[in-house]
Amino acid sequence: MTYKITQLTQENAVEIADKWHYDGQYAFYDMTADPEDYEEIVTPKLRQNSYYQVLADDKLIGFFVIEPADENQGSYELGLGMKPNLTYVHKRFISDWALYQLKSTSKKQIIRVILLLK
Repeated sequence: MTYKITQLTQENAVEIADKWHYDGQYAFYDMTADPEDYEEIVTPKLRQNSYYQVLADDKLIGFFVIEPADENQGSYELGLGMKPNLTYVHKRFISDWALYQLKSTSKKQIIRVILLLK
């Protein structure tokens, strides 16, 4: 399996926002459950360059967003999302990769990870 991480495309942002739905108590993570989250992911100007997509063999399996949590302290918030039917298949890859990228930067950072995965 070949993994690729790139900026989130508009097409995939809309797929995540409109088609990714989680069951039961995890429905909270549906983008449609929070109008502000929905608008941010589907609007390129709001999304800026903070959202990334994870592809496995060129198929969308997940995404993550990195945003400043406290600009004065140089800390960042990392949010992860996984395609609902794959939540346990590729979870480890996305979390390990994202944390590696943040740890490998030259700045010391405090990272607060919010897992949007089951």
